[in-house]
Amino acid sequence: MMKKLMDKILKFVIYRLPVIAFFLRRVRDKINNSRKPTQTEFGFLLKGNKMMEAGNFEVEETRLIRKLICKIDVFINIGANIGYYCCFALHSEKKTIAFEPLPENLKFLYQNIEFNRWGSRIEIHPVALSERIGITKLYGMGTGASLIEGWAGNSKYYYHNVPVNTLDNIISNRFLEDNILIMIDVEGAEYGVLKGAINLIKREKRPIWFIEISIAEHQPVGRKINSDLLDTFELFWNSGYRSVVADSSLREINYSDIKKIVDNQEDT
Repeated sequence: MMKKLMDKILKFVIYRLPVIAFFLRRVRDKINNSRKPTQTEFGFLLKGNKMMEAGNFEVEETRLIRKLICKIDVFINIGANIGYYCCFALHSEKKTIAFEPLPENLKFLYQNIEFNRWGSRIEIHPVALSERIGITKLYGMGTGASLIEGWAGNSKYYYHNVPVNTLDNIISNRFLEDNILIMIDVEGAEYGVLKGAINLIKREKRPIWFIEISIAEHQPVGRKINSDLLDTFELFWNSGYRSVVADSSLREINYSDIKKIVDNQEDT
């Protein structure tokens, strides 16, 4: 009961009082930093998120990613957070490239790499990715931080200024002959990332793209569904890709599915 009450209070404080929320987040991060890493059931050490440490985080997605990692040479994780998915790739001895702009997440990401002695096999880029190069605002904190103002109720007054680059600019012509898995979890900003990765999308040797695309969840106030939803899918369809639901069904997603959502302005 007390925990539920504290959660409600914390959410209220984050929404209404971003300065205090920032302070509370720092206190929580210091507590997390003082803890020792957990030996996970997956065979590696991890610290920074108790659900991830316990193996209870995104269970279905984790199962699919682990299966895909067995088939690839290079893993690119955009929105790497504390490095949870990177750890699976590195544990499988895959070349790994991580993008994570939030300083608080980076602290844990660096530690998790060091705990497991994987420093020589990973590139970490402390930048956000979009369709342009420069500086941008990153709103919110933790797994809900986003380049989208108002995402998931994040206050417009609580943000970090972070560097932003494009995936095409950083990857360029590397890994042309490799099998690549690209995972994108950027809280509503995925279309911008993809517009900055057109050359990679159109490569002759197509990467596998594993993307979290929010349809109606976490949208800013006044927006019923993701305004870039159809454009995001068409970016891939127009380049010869198929798209499937990221669960055990692997059901194919087609134009009529997405068009119906856009026309009805609700997730069907």
